[in-house]
Amino acid sequence: MARADRADRGRGARRDRGRVPRPARPPVRLPVPGDADRGAGRASLGGRLDAEARAAPARSGRRRSRPRRARSPRRLVARGATARGDTRARRPRPGDRRHRRGSRRDRAREHDDRAPGGVRSRRRPLRRFRPLDGRSRPGARGSARARGSRRVTVGVLGAGSLGRGFVASLVRAGFETGAYDVSPDARAAAEACGGRIAGSAADLARESDVVVVVLPDTPEIEAAVTEMEATLRDGSLLLVMSTVAPATVIGLGERLAPRGVDVLDCPVSGGPGRAAAGKLAIMVGGADEPVARAGPVLAALGSSVVHVGPPGHGAITKLANNLMGAVIVQGIAEGLALAAKAGVDVRRAAEAIAGGSGSSWLLREWLPDTLFRDDFAKRFSLDLMCKDMRIVESLARELGVPVPALEVAHAAFARAVDAGHGDEDFSRAIDLHLRTAGAALP
Repeated sequence: MARADRADRGRGARRDRGRVPRPARPPVRLPVPGDADRGAGRASLGGRLDAEARAAPARSGRRRSRPRRARSPRRLVARGATARGDTRARRPRPGDRRHRRGSRRDRAREHDDRAPGGVRSRRRPLRRFRPLDGRSRPGARGSARARGSRRVTVGVLGAGSLGRGFVASLVRAGFETGAYDVSPDARAAAEACGGRIAGSAADLARESDVVVVVLPDTPEIEAAVTEMEATLRDGSLLLVMSTVAPATVIGLGERLAPRGVDVLDCPVSGGPGRAAAGKLAIMVGGADEPVARAGPVLAALGSSVVHVGPPGHGAITKLANNLMGAVIVQGIAEGLALAAKAGVDVRRAAEAIAGGSGSSWLLREWLPDTLFRDDFAKRFSLDLMCKDMRIVESLARELGVPVPALEVAHAAFARAVDAGHGDEDFSRAIDLHLRTAGAALP
């Protein structure tokens, strides 16, 4: 009987020999029940043995024991402590690594107070928006569904050169998009871009979760809001994307708040081409919650979307942008006139300057399509430029800020308007300055 027991034990040892790695040979991982649930084709010894087998060195002969080196807690992840009471640590896996980095970013964002308000922070991407349905998908372009399964409806009021580009971008992003304009030609252009044409501004407001206003000036905007006021939905958003005084959008917000409508100032920069491509720069003013709700719509329209502060701050930022742009235009006019009068090829000079410190987006992107092609069809008209300059000068007087360079630029634009070019692109002012200097382009 004892001999039989010893034989059985020997056979058992031989059977177990393939399951538990012996110190004299590399560890072997065999498939066990449950592997299919954990991942097809992945052999495992299960639990702790699997971790030890991965860590065991594949060498022959007797292993020499050595004390384990303490590892940094940041490089280890506790394994199964709640399930099995096993608090040993394992090396982080790729999934853990991503999770750890994400958690670290989240903690950094919660405690990062180094960047002042409105400054783009490396730790806080400004294009992380909550979609309109409340789900968290950072930076989603075209999160076009509202609560339930219904798509968010966006209405574009004003289908001019910018507005029709808005319609095209919103349709491309998956939004149900309506549009209205008093001009039949503008309505036809918006319909060609995929928009559904409403019968009136009031009808557009009735059908829309978000109303995007792209009208030329304050009187048109206020008249449109008066028409829409009774039909705007409770909980809807009104995005004023025109360049207006900050007092205009603040007043609209106070006026529509009792109806449950949030008003944001979201003026844009970039022109019709970038509007159609969804690559505008958008400067947003408003409270955090409505800005977050508007995020997917803004992300569909712009490649740079910055929430700069409370209501009115987007409008002020856009006015500062246009002040700088106007002064740059005047500087380009004077610099090119100087080069041309000295006999330098102006186009070659502009190409060279575009690579130097005198470069600007206007010199690189705008003037090649207007000034250097002698094409001044309206993109951003001199009339609108002068309107913006009047708003800037009024705000500067109110704040006591001197703007002498702006005054020179504004005077040049006003001369171009007085010469009958108000409906043409603002780059016509550069052409007129060259002619005045006796250095007209060939």
